Amino acid sequence: MTAQGVFIEVRRPWLHVIQQLAKHNDAGPRPPYGDIEPKIELAFGRLGAALPFLQAFAEEARESLPNEHAAWIVWDQQKQQLAYKALHVSSATPGSITFDRPLLEAHESLAIDIHSHGDGAAFFSAQDDADDAGEVKISGVLGGLGEGGTPSVAFRLCVLGMFVPLKVPADAIFKVPEPA
Repeated sequence: MTAQGVFIEVRRPWLHVIQQLAKHNDAGPRPPYGDIEPKIELAFGRLGAALPFLQAFAEEARESLPNEHAAWIVWDQQKQQLAYKALHVSSATPGSITFDRPLLEAHESLAIDIHSHGDGAAFFSAQDDADDAGEVKISGVLGGLGEGGTPSVAFRLCVLGMFVPLKVPADAIFKVPEPA
């Protein structure tokens, strides 16, 4: 609770986030609290630190066509760095994927959960919303992976049911051939 309204604050080894949940009514009484600034602070700096892993995932996802593909990028607290975690996929189709959640070491935590939509556009489905609702992680979707498709991406920070959109340009992940 602050002078501006109700905020949520969450800390993970890789994340410190403060985001507003609700504003106070302008006509109502004001609580005697101070102000706070919203923030999203990543231990690895910027999402661009995961770019090599996201690019590798894009190649794996293309190899998995026409089916969806999934992977995790975890924060290793001991090494203070991100690490790619392949997932055991139990079922994959062009419209869905099921995988076993890996057991992480005590010094590891899920930072980025990424999956593909194959030839389809990147977006967060109702199933994605349900899967992400109780999580604290960055969620990403890659789409348009087929030959001749237009690659697209969607990223968001998931904070216990609140979704904060993150801007990530598709051309940062998909290697675009330079003109001859």
